[in-house]
This record gives sequence, structure tokens and C-alpha cells, in this order.
Amino acid sequence: MPADPAAWERVTGAAGVLGRTDREVLLGEDGEHLSFRVSVLVDTAARRVTLSTAVRLHDRAGRRYWSLVRRPHAVAARLLLRRTHRRLALAAPRAGERAHGSGVRLTS
Repeated sequence: MPADPAAWERVTGAAGVLGRTDREVLLGEDGEHLSFRVSVLVDTAARRVTLSTAVRLHDRAGRRYWSLVRRPHAVAARLLLRRTHRRLALAAPRAGERAHGSGVRLTS
């Protein structure tokens, strides 16, 4: 799996990149009713990707929206992370391609 946090940016879809380090990418949007931030932290030593979110509500419409989304949010975040993981895993070169660098699949 890629250790570069940029590979995991698609986890939120269309959110803009607000900051990036060699281990973490910060995504987010500022809207009329709410603002959100998403942190994707890649820990290569532990072979773990951590997704953290924060929401700031601006008005009554934002509070109404968040009251509907709050409960399924954790499940949806896990599903987004799993979907991104699966997409990256399927796009990664296979072991034989990585070992030989030729791009030719080895068969036995």
C-alpha cells in the first residue's frame, strides 16, 4: 500500500487539500452552513491509516443537517476508507511485477 498520504486524498471525494506533510494530508471545505476538516494520517511503521474528522456548525441549517448525518457518519467514514483502500490495493503492482520491475507478470 502507498505510504504517501496524497494517495489517500480521494477518501473524501471533492474536498480541497488544505495542508500536507510527509505523513499526513489535511482536507476540508468551508461552507455556508458548516465547515469540515478531514485528516488522513499514514503510519508506515504500524501499517495503519487513520482518518479523523471535525465539523464546525455555523447556523440552524447546519445543525439540522448534522443531526441527520451524525449517527451514520462513523459508518460512512469507515466505508469510504475501505473503498479507498480497496481501490489502491487493486491499482498496486503485483509482487512479481514489483520484484522484477519489468511490468511482466510471472506465471508458474
